Amino acid sequence: MNAFTGPVLAFLATGNYLLFWPLYRIFHPKKTQRRQALFRLFVFEVVIYGLLTGLLIIAVYRIPDFHHGGFLLAEIVYLVLVVIFWIATYGVWADNSPYEVDL
Repeated sequence: MNAFTGPVLAFLATGNYLLFWPLYRIFHPKKTQRRQALFRLFVFEVVIYGLLTGLLIIAVYRIPDFHHGGFLLAEIVYLVLVVIFWIATYGVWADNSPYEVDL
């Protein structure tokens, strides 16, 4: 893996739920209640993902032996977030009507 494909594959494995709202917005340009709810969830997901990634970067540089078990713990947390946020995305998808247009 080179310096480009490694981070891209890591993002696709741990942050693939962040791609749902932009793709939904591209394919459904009409402003609906569902799209607005998905946007709010997207902002929340970006904040959580950004904070977790920032803490991971800080931990790599601050904790001397972080590579011994920290990466495994971080990957477990990322995978738990993937499951939780996909469930949350489905919940927002199911609870909001695609036909109601908010002005």
